Order: sequence, then C-alpha cells, then structure tokens
Amino acid sequence: MNELFSYSTLKVALSRPTKTLNISFKEDCPNITLETLFELESILAWASSRVEIKSIFISSANSFFSEGINKEKLPNMSAKKLEKMSKKLQTIVHAMYHLPQTIIMDLGKGSFDLASELALGADIRISEEDASIAFNHNRVGLVPSSGGIGFLSIIVGQAMARNWTLTGKEIASSQLLMSGFISEQYKEDNRQECIQELLQSVSHCAPVQRIQTKLGLLEHARLEFERATKYERRVSEAAMVSEDWKEEDGDFMEGKSMSHSVKLSIVKDSENKGKGPRQ
Repeated sequence: MNELFSYSTLKVALSRPTKTLNISFKEDCPNITLETLFELESILAWASSRVEIKSIFISSANSFFSEGINKEKLPNMSAKKLEKMSKKLQTIVHAMYHLPQTIIMDLGKGSFDLASELALGADIRISEEDASIAFNHNRVGLVPSSGGIGFLSIIVGQAMARNWTLTGKEIASSQLLMSGFISEQYKEDNRQECIQELLQSVSHCAPVQRIQTKLGLLEHARLEFERATKYERRVSEAAMVSEDWKEEDGDFMEGKSMSHSVKLSIVKDSENKGKGPRQ
C-alpha cells in the first residue's frame, strides 16, 4: 500500500487493487481527541473529490478501536472545548453520508462514547465477536450529541437507541447484529478474510450506480438527519450547564437542581452581554 500524507494521530494509505483509502488510528492514539477529529476531517475532505477511490476503510492499530474521550483528561476539559469536539464530530459523521465512497469501519474489540458515535457515519460496520461497544456518555457526565441521539435512532430504531443510551451498558452481540448496527462479526483469525471480501465486493460494483445508490439512501433519510442534527446541538448546550464531566467520583448534579442552574446561567450570560469591552 502507498502511504499518503503525514498525520500525528492517523496513518493513511492507498490500496490500489481495491482502490481503498485506508485510515487507521495510530497505536499511541487510543482516544478520540480534537487533533484526531481535525485530521480525520482533513483526509475526508480530500477524499470527497476523489471519486476514483471506491471505498474508505477506517480501523485502528490497536485491537480495541477506541476508548472514546480520554477519561483521565475529561475533568479538566472546558465546556468550550467539549462543545467544539461535539460539533466537529457531528460535522464529520454528517459528511461521511455525503462522500462518494462506501465507508467501512472495523470496530475491532470495541468502542465507547465518542468513538461509537463516529461509527454512525460508516455505511458498513464490522467488529470482532463479543466486541465491547457502548454509548456510555451519561456515565461520565456527557450527552451523546454527535449522532448518538438522532442518527442512532434512525439506524437501529427508537427502542434500541433508548436502551443503549439511557443505560450506557455494553451492547449484547446479538443486539448489535439484529439491529444492523454491526453488519458482520469475525473471529480474530479470519479478520483479514472478512475485510478483503467486503472491499473486493465494493470494488466490483459499478461506480456510478454505487454512488447513486448511496445518494438515494441518504435522500430517503435526509430530513430526519437534518432535524436530528439541530436538536442534538440544543440538547448538548443544555447539558453543559451541570458540568458533570468534571466529577471524577461520579457525584453528579441532582435532577431537581437543574432548573435553578439553567436560570443562573441565563442571568450570568445576560450580565456578561450587558458589559461593554474593558477599557
């Protein structure tokens, strides 16, 4: 494979036999960071005009696809940075649906929170048998606001989405397959065979018809996607008020305190807006 570009968190290479763009998280990058998102957005933007590339394969050099957000650094993150990460991730997930390539994502042994949301942008998701996959945002004081509410419901249905996001539990292997979230599971010793079969199948499709089929599938759900995107941003902004992600011991704000905190934040925001620039 011909390696392309030079990124800090991603390894990018082109496989000519199947015309596949391979994107892999580097071994020392087990988490989703703002830098990772910027680099991923950059390579996907580059690929958007390369219709000669038939598929994009996203994986990790680690057996576990990604732990999601760094739980050790999370308590020290500002609301502004988290909001920036959320919007960037949401933009990337949305952009994946518009790319002309068929996107296949290998979640390996599993993914958590932001990494699981990133997977929503793929056309096809595969994983190892008994992979540990969870939308466990609520357990660390976050909200699944980059597709984990709207896009997930569209893909697997409201019942599954409610169960997965409101409990944060690791999802049973049977549910992953039954819901369609995971298309195929493999054993460790036949991973490469599974991947190659998928990539070759995509490469054998007529390019124009494959691209038009993807566009048709997008158009079918476009209005729901757009509505979900706007709603998730509002939900994310409201949830930021509690600052629960800063609680390392899980001492989260009680629900009854939320209305008071929202009112207080509105007052503070109003006071700040009323102040002119400092002389």
